[in-house]
Amino acid sequence: MSVLAELVPLATQAKAPDSAAWTDELDRLAVNESDECKRANYKAVALAASAATDARLAIQRLTLVPAGCADAFLFAAGPIFEAAMVKSNGVPPDALVSAATHLGEVGDYPYRAVNLIFNKVADNGDKELADRLLLNGIAAYENKPALRWSTNDAFVDLLSAAKRELRKQAMYDGVDLAIRRIAEYKSGDHPPLLRMTMLMKDSTVAQLDARDRTLAKLYGLAQSVDDRLVNRMKEMFPSSRFADFDDSKMVAGIGTTVAGELKPGARFFMDLANLHNQKANASKAELEGMGIRPSVVAAYLALRAGDEARANKAESADQSFAEARKALDSVKDENEKLRVLAVIVESSVGALRYKQAEDAIEEGFGLAPGLLKEELKDSKKTASTSTTISPLRRMARACAAKNELIAPHIRGLRDAKLQSYLYLTLAETLIERRHE
Repeated sequence: MSVLAELVPLATQAKAPDSAAWTDELDRLAVNESDECKRANYKAVALAASAATDARLAIQRLTLVPAGCADAFLFAAGPIFEAAMVKSNGVPPDALVSAATHLGEVGDYPYRAVNLIFNKVADNGDKELADRLLLNGIAAYENKPALRWSTNDAFVDLLSAAKRELRKQAMYDGVDLAIRRIAEYKSGDHPPLLRMTMLMKDSTVAQLDARDRTLAKLYGLAQSVDDRLVNRMKEMFPSSRFADFDDSKMVAGIGTTVAGELKPGARFFMDLANLHNQKANASKAELEGMGIRPSVVAAYLALRAGDEARANKAESADQSFAEARKALDSVKDENEKLRVLAVIVESSVGALRYKQAEDAIEEGFGLAPGLLKEELKDSKKTASTSTTISPLRRMARACAAKNELIAPHIRGLRDAKLQSYLYLTLAETLIERRHE
């Protein structure tokens, strides 16, 4: 069912002929899931997809979501609200407000979903609807303490979207409320914050938690509203680096980890991003002499080779790719080796060196089954959450436009779920590029 849950939104987005049937099947099968929150997640995916064919019914069903795992439906509110904004779907504004208010009563207010449509509502001249959605959101945030950090972040994003519509005093009050709520939020009482690899103004990267990233966005709002708010933030959050971010940009491809010790994959890509940002022109031996571990050296040399190939420095690219392979030979940890191979595939495809990419794919897919088998000995792990799948998905994304490089290797896998996830990654990447 987890594969079907990934397939349904992609099929809906691609307007596949069977998308409605698959949506109905997911909705029907979801009732058999014994875990309440998993069942809610599957139901939410199906409900979000159903908005493409019947937005009125989808928004009506959203107002019937029960308490418990109601927050599973927050992401579904986004596509449903967007479909509701299409006038031909005939969804009355009151229905949209009712759905947003109901979700806020049984769980979190759908700040992100409202954010998605807010400017469209305002641009359509429906200021009354925009005001109702916004004021309901502010009231919900004031009346109900955030149960997770994402609520604080979503509220700040809604303030940003509403900046041009709010009177200055209202914006002042909203930013002031966010500062107070964030100051009251005690991380020890809640799930751990996610950490993100952020680009700083001095062009270095640093692992910082979600609190700092939200504060960076709030700081930008405070600067545009009143210096008193700026000073208050500096006084209340003296240890945060929110003023040092470069527009709160997260370094692409590194993603998030739970606060605390970095997982090996996150550490690898953070170290790689740091090295690549410095644009070091050192040789393999010199990089290793700096104490950089072989896997990061190999991946960095592959990245540099791709940069050189795109700059028409073929001879330098050849040398860097050759040094990357030599560095890879000294990597003993097979998980690290698989990550390096993913970077080699990405750089080789970008440099139009397809034979080189295919060789790296073949080597990576040779390692993957054994690594996955070892991981799945842990009953809590699945193919979709395994460490192994992340590098393979990177390879699939890199090869989406030239999928003949990787498709035979996906077909050769014995794990049907892993196959499905990689085919879905190819489809998702192609759909994303079609909409760029």
